[in-house]
Amino acid sequence: MSTRGKRVKELKKPRNTKYGQAFLRHSRRGVRSIFGAALSLGMIGYIIHQAFTTRGEVPHGFAGFAFMAAVVAILGIRGGVIGFKERDKKYITCKIGILLNSMALLILGFIFLGGV
Repeated sequence: MSTRGKRVKELKKPRNTKYGQAFLRHSRRGVRSIFGAALSLGMIGYIIHQAFTTRGEVPHGFAGFAFMAAVVAILGIRGGVIGFKERDKKYITCKIGILLNSMALLILGFIFLGGV
């Protein structure tokens, strides 16, 4: 077995400290993914709110706002996937971030298809 293979195998072993299991922190990329999802869903909520209050007469600039929400959601999904590569972390934030960002993209897709 190569040196790299031994090192990877050693790093995958559960780490025990003097008083039990080591304290695991959340993945940083996963937390960023959740913040991105909150931002994207907030932007979508604002767009929908403006559409209802103006009865569909929103300015054309809101299309760019929706595009930015989609870009933030895509970057959030990417960050969540990259967060799984961090070692010795909790990955629940990555899973939640990917799920929420996917929902944001799905909502934007339905809005787009409804407008076509």
